Amino acid sequence: MQRNRAGSPAGAPPSTEIYLQAQPGTYASLVFPGLTGYSNRIVHRAELLIEQIPENPYYDTAFSAPNFLYMDLKVPGSATPALYKPIYLDLNTNAAYDPDFIKAGYSFYPTGGVDFVYFGGYLRRKSAPGGDVNYYNLNITRYIQQLVTNQGTNYEMRLMAPFSFHYPQYSLEYINYNNSPAYGRIKLGSGTHPLHPMRLRIIYSKL
Repeated sequence: MQRNRAGSPAGAPPSTEIYLQAQPGTYASLVFPGLTGYSNRIVHRAELLIEQIPENPYYDTAFSAPNFLYMDLKVPGSATPALYKPIYLDLNTNAAYDPDFIKAGYSFYPTGGVDFVYFGGYLRRKSAPGGDVNYYNLNITRYIQQLVTNQGTNYEMRLMAPFSFHYPQYSLEYINYNNSPAYGRIKLGSGTHPLHPMRLRIIYSKL
């Protein structure tokens, strides 16, 4: 079975909308230019706020949203197909991992997988103008703190709803995620949507 998106908004979405379909499906590339050269500060909380654009209440209920979203980083200058790596630090604060330091006995990905209580990314609902909407929060506080402290690379990010994925530069092994294959789709507001914008909220103190 092959999904045919020709002529649909998912095939060429407006700049204010993001269409995510669970794997094998679609993903979104996210960039935050304001983080380049962002001055050093104490980051208390940094989270990506992602909200559904509500449409027909019946269809929004009948066609379920993905239960979990995942976000990783695009390796700059990688060939086609592009390479990605896990986001630093925030996937699981109780498991040591480092996407840039690989040797025997030291993992590029946290043992035990993602700590959803800390990282977030799971489906939630809230009241909004026009009715209840689905939303997701992704906690990337430690990653942003490292970025501003070290003035590191401001990576392009990939947002998706996978059931498994792998990073071929490290291993051919696939990492299982918490979604079912092809289960879930959602229309999200991009950063320019007038009513349901995607936002990176940073709570900080100046040094």
